[in-house]
Amino acid sequence: MVTEQESGEQEPKEPEFNIEPGDLGGLMAEYPHIREWVEQFEAEHGSRPIYYGPLDRDAKSVSPRNLIYATKPPCFAHVYSPPGGCRGSGEHILVRARADHNRRGGRYQGQYRGKAP
Repeated sequence: MVTEQESGEQEPKEPEFNIEPGDLGGLMAEYPHIREWVEQFEAEHGSRPIYYGPLDRDAKSVSPRNLIYATKPPCFAHVYSPPGGCRGSGEHILVRARADHNRRGGRYQGQYRGKAP
């Protein structure tokens, strides 16, 4: 009997992701659905998010909180906490932007507005 190891078959590799934190332009160039989301968000809120990279505990200290972070590319999340006095102040907007493989260029999907847990 031949096992997978013996047959030379290897598990599929995860695609490489080498966009550095802070490189929102590079992220938007690589993922058109992120560009679409950022442009729409910026037009509505007058604020451009930063690309944080993989999420860690230090993200809590970033102020104002307007971060896009990698979950598992091409999936990303956007956390936005509007400044005090602004519409939606005290709320967090969490958007999971993901590529829609049925449409060219992708699109954003799934939005949650509410108090952060």
